Amino acid sequence: MTLQPIMPLWAIAAVFTPIVGLLVYLIIIVYRHDRRKWTWLRRLFLVVLTVISTLGVSVPGKTYATGNSLLDVYFLFDQSYSAKALDYDGGKERLEGMRHDVKAVANSLVGADFNLILFDSVASAPLPKTSDISALETVLNTTVIRQTESTISAPIQLTEQMLRRDYEKKPHRGRIVFYFGDGEQTADKPVESFERLKPFISGGAILGYGTESGGKMHDKYWGTKLQIREFIPDNTAKDSFPLPDAISKINETNLRNIGKQVGLQYFHRTKPDKISDITKKIEITKVIERSTDSDYYDSLTWLIAPFMIVLSAIDVWTFYTSGVNVKKLREVNDEESTI
Repeated sequence: MTLQPIMPLWAIAAVFTPIVGLLVYLIIIVYRHDRRKWTWLRRLFLVVLTVISTLGVSVPGKTYATGNSLLDVYFLFDQSYSAKALDYDGGKERLEGMRHDVKAVANSLVGADFNLILFDSVASAPLPKTSDISALETVLNTTVIRQTESTISAPIQLTEQMLRRDYEKKPHRGRIVFYFGDGEQTADKPVESFERLKPFISGGAILGYGTESGGKMHDKYWGTKLQIREFIPDNTAKDSFPLPDAISKINETNLRNIGKQVGLQYFHRTKPDKISDITKKIEITKVIERSTDSDYYDSLTWLIAPFMIVLSAIDVWTFYTSGVNVKKLREVNDEESTI
C-alpha cells in the first residue's frame, strides 16, 4: 500500500488541520452538554475520509513499458544515385534494401518520434518529426534519386542542428541515429568527421549496402522511350569510347569510420534479414536517462466513496429537515401571534 496524494502533503495539512481542529473543539463542547454530539462526530468522520481520499491511498497496479515514446529516432538516408546499384540480394537495387530496413527499424520502435534526413551532395529533411510510420513510408517510397555527386558527410550539419534542438528542448529523451548508405564518396571534397554528433547520440547503428565487386546502375531513362543506354556511363573513363558502364562499390572503411566517430556499430546489409538482430543490440533502457516504465496504481478511494456519499446524504437530509422544522415553527408562531 502506498500514497499518491492529489496535492502536496503540506497543502493537505494546511487545508484540513484547522477544519479537523474546529470539529474536535465543537465535539468537546457539545459532548459536555450532550447536544447533537453524533452529528458532529459524523461530520468529523466525513472530513477524515476526505483527507484519506486526498492522500490517494493506493496499491501497486500494472507496469506499462513506455520507453519508445521517449525516443527521438533519426534516419540518415543516402539518396545518391549509387543507391540504384544492382548488387543487393541477388541483383536488386540497394535502395530496396535501404527502404526495407528503415521501415523495419521504425516498426520495431513504434511510439518513437521519427526524423528523416535525405542526402546526396546536400541534405534535406522532407518530413516533419512524426510518430506516423505510414507517413514515413510514403516519403521513402516517393524519394527521387538524383544523378548527382555523393558526399557521405553531407547530413552532418543538418543532423547536428536537429539533435541540438531536440536536446535543448527535451534533454531527458533518448536520441538514436541510423545511417543508411554505401560509404562511397564521389564528390571531389574531403569527408568530414561525424564526431561532433557523438555528444547528442545515445545509440543507433551504421548500415552499409553494396558489395566489393560493385553493381551497375540503370540509366534514369531506362525502360522509357528516352532510353539511350541501359546503364549510366563512367564519366571518369574519358579515354575510353564508348564509355564503360559505371560501377558503384561499397566503401566499408568509410562506414566503419563513421561508426567509430559516433560510437555506433557497423552492420553490412546484403539481404532483408530480420532487423531485430540489430535493434536488439540497442538497449533502450540504457538509451533513455529516466525509467522506461510507467508504474500505475489502483486507488482505494472507491472503497471510501460509498461511506462519504452516505454521510453527505445524511447531512443534506438533516439540513433539509431542520429547514422544514424551522419553517413549521415560524408558521405556528405566526398563527399564535394572530390569535
